[in-house]
Amino acid sequence: MSSARGFKPLASISASEADLDAFAARKGVPALSHAEKASSMTVQAQAPLSIVKPTQVIRRVTLDLPEYVVDQLHDRARIARCTTRHVIMIALKATGVTINDDDMISDGRRLR
Repeated sequence: MSSARGFKPLASISASEADLDAFAARKGVPALSHAEKASSMTVQAQAPLSIVKPTQVIRRVTLDLPEYVVDQLHDRARIARCTTRHVIMIALKATGVTINDDDMISDGRRLR
């Protein structure tokens, strides 16, 4: 592959920054913004995001369910715009299983 692409090597350019800015303006290149000195910049600290974490240890439960049941769970989660886990937690809570409100996270992916 040929190394000649029609570009001039940067090492041969000995122009000042003002000359380069003037050249860029003549050619219609958008203006470059030059970095300010660090001493003149003020940075405001943003408040940390409050992340809801479950209060209890999370344990994995593997279930073997018929395919049509899994399809229905996925469909309900997609319609509700939440996770399948959340759909199952709502169903468990509706049947009387005690679940803390802090553990009812609709989409844990948003916490990452």
